[in-house]
Amino acid sequence: MMRARDTAPGLIATLGLVASSVFLSCSAVRLGASVPVFDANVAPIFEARCGRCHSGASAAAGWSATSFLGAIACAAPSGVPVTLPPSDRAPIVSVLGTLSHRSFLDAGDRATLEAWVAGGTPAFASDVHTPDIIDPRSPGFHGALLRSDHWAQMLDANDPNACSACHDGTPSARPAGVEFAAPGAPACTTCHDQPGGALACSTCHGSGVRSFPPRDLCFFPQDAASA
Repeated sequence: MMRARDTAPGLIATLGLVASSVFLSCSAVRLGASVPVFDANVAPIFEARCGRCHSGASAAAGWSATSFLGAIACAAPSGVPVTLPPSDRAPIVSVLGTLSHRSFLDAGDRATLEAWVAGGTPAFASDVHTPDIIDPRSPGFHGALLRSDHWAQMLDANDPNACSACHDGTPSARPAGVEFAAPGAPACTTCHDQPGGALACSTCHGSGVRSFPPRDLCFFPQDAASA
């Protein structure tokens, strides 16, 4: 499956006509130029200003600033998503008015963060996938899209939008005539790093090393009934 624009090693610039046609068949949506994205605009701010406390296994408030999913996750003890609602009432914005965080960001960085939250916290800008492709709460989340299509894009190399046309680490083989991943396309196993990759039980039924329900309740609160 897909993640933000991590650069996968061993890629080449020329894929061939088949790869190009499949790559271009994906839905292309551009963000407005004024909407910041996580990887290019927000992650550098978090790395410089927040990573000292909000990283690692003992991240403050259980919130990590070192990845997109960590940045839009829930914080303790409230257990609410830090970037919702998409306004200045989001905890990640409102905390900047508190005494403990007031001096962390300058006016420019704070404006970038506020615009990112208000814009729906897009992960990255792309000509291929919508910016919510890796946001589990979004209808455009790749897991939801794959499920609605009975996983055909993930399992069938002949599907017009087969994941294997662009990504390494997919369950299916590559489409005929495609030998290499698309430049800059991350391997599915970048995120799905459990044994079995994207087909690991935890992909659909659990979270991380846990292969049984519920999924991460921060992203899938509807699973609370099975907790």
